[in-house]
Amino acid sequence: MVMNFVWIIVCTLCLCTIDMPVYAQSPVYLALDLGVDESVQYDAGNFRQLIESILKQTKRSLLVLEAAPPEAQPSVVTAAYRINGTIQLQEEPYYSVRMKVFDCERNQTLFNERLYATSDPDFLHETLQELADKAVDSVLSCLDQKAQDHLALLNQEKEALEKRIASLTEQNQDLITRLADFTQWEKDLDERVSALHQRNQDLDDNINGLSQRNQDLNKQLDTMDQANQALYAQLEMLQNFVSPALPENFVHIPSGTFVMGSPRSELSRDSDEVQRTITISAFFMSRTEVTQKEWQEVMGNNPSHFQGSDLPVENISWFDAVEYCNKRSIQEGLTPAYTIASAAKDGTRIVTWHKEANGYRLPTEAEWEYACRAGTTTPFYMGTTVRTEDANFDGTVAYNGVKSGYKNRTAEVEAYTSNLWGLFAMHGNVWEWCWDWYGTYAPNAQTDPAGAKTGVNRIMRGGSWNFYAQYLRSANRGSNLPTYRNYDLGLRLVRP
Repeated sequence: MVMNFVWIIVCTLCLCTIDMPVYAQSPVYLALDLGVDESVQYDAGNFRQLIESILKQTKRSLLVLEAAPPEAQPSVVTAAYRINGTIQLQEEPYYSVRMKVFDCERNQTLFNERLYATSDPDFLHETLQELADKAVDSVLSCLDQKAQDHLALLNQEKEALEKRIASLTEQNQDLITRLADFTQWEKDLDERVSALHQRNQDLDDNINGLSQRNQDLNKQLDTMDQANQALYAQLEMLQNFVSPALPENFVHIPSGTFVMGSPRSELSRDSDEVQRTITISAFFMSRTEVTQKEWQEVMGNNPSHFQGSDLPVENISWFDAVEYCNKRSIQEGLTPAYTIASAAKDGTRIVTWHKEANGYRLPTEAEWEYACRAGTTTPFYMGTTVRTEDANFDGTVAYNGVKSGYKNRTAEVEAYTSNLWGLFAMHGNVWEWCWDWYGTYAPNAQTDPAGAKTGVNRIMRGGSWNFYAQYLRSANRGSNLPTYRNYDLGLRLVRP
């Protein structure tokens, strides 16, 4: 297609050149205006025949127009040259013979000469012949010059055309080269497209293979799910066989090992918070402190200072707490965890813990701290400090640079965010009675320690609504007489 375009351009330029006039070949029109004095025995017809015979001898395409005055010349054809001739009588026997050639195209005179002759016809004819030859020669010379000029112009145009043809040839070669490049690019592109198609086919095959594999895995998972469901059913049956279903308010505390107590660097640390490694067996703990509603349903009374069914029960002694544990166990068909002897005059009793029983009981101090931390090692399970937005306590005294508000009473047991194990209000609200007598920690590692054998005070943990933040720390140890009651002291239950 590119080659065709180039050849069309070349042919068009050649045709344009051919259409241009060539003076050596194109017909040239002459006009003859001849005049003869009446006294001369020589007519204008002979004069015209003489010049035409000379013109015929030139073998040029020179056409003579009919002699006529300039204003009477036909308008269809315009003469390129005009030859004027006159014969006039001068002094007997001499005549003047004048010839003039005028170039109409250039508007200039080419030849203008006068000769004298006698009345002798032969001499006069010779004179006319001589001037006619000169006049025609001037026309022919002019034509030759024009032809040479035109030929030179044609040569220039030919050179320009040859340059244009060379340029077009070079451009054509560039186009051929670019076409070859495009052809190669098209080939490369086809190869890349083919490779991509093959890759897509491979990917489709891989996807189909993965889909089949996923289907196989889903079938295996369905089979495993059915097996797990059967195992869960068996496990549930075994759990129900070992112990009745637990209330919804309890969470499972997994077994584990932790460092009990606080590091020496902890702010507001007490000297009795010696660190030791403790391993705890799994157990269940109530999500919240025992509420007044739960206490009322078992004990038939409500000793709390701040009344409200969803508020924690408070104003109870340690003996009240273990008695509640036994009565609730009996009410739910469980084996009581404690044997409680008759009260002495001072209200004290001897309480024995039967660890094999499945009834409700108070947590040990180690169990309480393990459950409170829920895997954390910071002073509080929410971090290095605590705010009254996180727990219910007296925040008017700053801890670790943080000071907040003060509610000045108990709050609902689920009013604040739980720890990671789902236990609410392990910090603040009310102190919580624990099983242990208050005493010095044994420095060695232990498993499920139950505290000192004897003592005066029983352990309280967690702080309360009317204590500062330092007493809410996970490692802080509080204690009081087991007969002590106050509106900031309650309990939380555990089950084996």
